[in-house]
Amino acid sequence: MSVRKICRFKGCSYGDHRCAHPWWFDVMRHGVRYRMSVDEYAAPRGAASIVRTKEEAKGWLARFTADIIEGRDPRQPPMRPSDADVATVADCMDQYAASHFPQLKGQATARSQLKILREHLGDLPLAALERPAPIEDFRRAFSHRKPATVNRYLARIRHMLGWAQARGLVTRTPFNRYSLIISTKREARRSRRVHPAEEQALLAACERIDDAKHWYAGREMRPRMEAALDLGARRSEMLAVRNRDIDWRKHTVLLRQETTKSECTRAIPFDPAGRLARFLESRRFLGADGHVFGKASSGKRVGSFRTAWETLVLLAHGEPAERDKRRGRVNTAGLAQIDLHWHDLRHEAACRWREKGLDLREIQLLLGHSSLLVTERYLNISNDELADAMATKLWGGKGRKR
Repeated sequence: MSVRKICRFKGCSYGDHRCAHPWWFDVMRHGVRYRMSVDEYAAPRGAASIVRTKEEAKGWLARFTADIIEGRDPRQPPMRPSDADVATVADCMDQYAASHFPQLKGQATARSQLKILREHLGDLPLAALERPAPIEDFRRAFSHRKPATVNRYLARIRHMLGWAQARGLVTRTPFNRYSLIISTKREARRSRRVHPAEEQALLAACERIDDAKHWYAGREMRPRMEAALDLGARRSEMLAVRNRDIDWRKHTVLLRQETTKSECTRAIPFDPAGRLARFLESRRFLGADGHVFGKASSGKRVGSFRTAWETLVLLAHGEPAERDKRRGRVNTAGLAQIDLHWHDLRHEAACRWREKGLDLREIQLLLGHSSLLVTERYLNISNDELADAMATKLWGGKGRKR
């Protein structure tokens, strides 16, 4: 497997990388030799100019080799669909959704993103997205939205174009370091903490919705909040926990691969004498298949508890918990002012672990993050905490006096 020049055999005075002759691929696999000019391979696949350096040629070699491994003959030009098959961006979105979404966990979110993208880009020819201009127009049209929201839409476009390029629907994608990039610098880092007083107010509000009017949601919401703060699990992971996932010998809660976002199984320890252990013990009567954080009486899995959570947040902060409209959400203006999300409980769990001495790597494993950079975004360190740390560790004091 190599990238080389074959001009030495044609009387070239240099016979190496200094000459102006083209680079060639020369790959042997399963007894078949694949040899062709790098420029002939790269041109129909989106190369903007001829390949001059060996480093550029090696970059194309990886794609050349991938074609061979996947069973395609790289010496043949990429197949482009007929205009009748995929004429517009909307047609590509339909094929992308049919191919990619069935194995996707967050299908509802992805379909919602495609719906918005279809409204703005769906009527364009698919080839138009090979250039950055339409995507830049979309970014400007959404400039009033939060940068993190816009970046998620751009990431969906980038993934769809990568999917389309791999199938020969487009020859290039504008997302690269010289054209379009998705910058996270302007994204606001969320620093919402759930302090003990607010936690107690939320738990106390559970008593106020433990009645027939609220379908006795309080007795189910209290242990869910306590578990979120003690385990740091995502909502979907927690709701999928069954009694058989509780290891009473090791005192761990098993989050199975098929229920986690990272598709990795992880076991989260819990305090055998703590509040979570007492609740788990009370749910053992549901049997091995009962969902621990499901219905209190039957153990049936719960799909969502958004209304109950939003009602708790409003009541805990002294806001009215009335619906904006029939079968609508409760007091959206009040919720926006309070700005407390269920996922903030997971952030709070990570911050409390850090305060109690766990290091960054241990917190990463407990949260199930694939990167330490993601874990760092969860740890909200205040200026007072920084000052206390410096006073204790650098100056030999016992922290600042307040």
